Amino acid sequence: MTIRATPGAEPGGTGLSNRTTAIGIFLLAFGAFAWLAPLGPFSPLVVTRLGLTLSIVESGRVDIDRFADRTIDKALFEGHYYADKVPGHALYVIGRSHHCAWVRMRWTKTTASPSGSFA
Repeated sequence: MTIRATPGAEPGGTGLSNRTTAIGIFLLAFGAFAWLAPLGPFSPLVVTRLGLTLSIVESGRVDIDRFADRTIDKALFEGHYYADKVPGHALYVIGRSHHCAWVRMRWTKTTASPSGSFA
């Protein structure tokens, strides 16, 4: 069986220079990153996810009562506000948040627990 290369698969067969290809890849990547860029710190999405993370780290609770007045992305259930977003982002950063609290405790040489208040 013989495998034949197509003209586009040969080096230089596409007619595009490496520079043109690099610019095209850069523009595609720039567009993707700009579209997926993080939102501002006061965005309801950010406040909800950060509020959930801080509530879990600081008090071991999953309600966001402390942050409810700062966001519209919330659900009221039996007198408590909860994040109406999937908890993946919040759960992902819990370890890092707890570590930051521990470092802060060591840095300031306090006897408070690592789950001290960030807000």
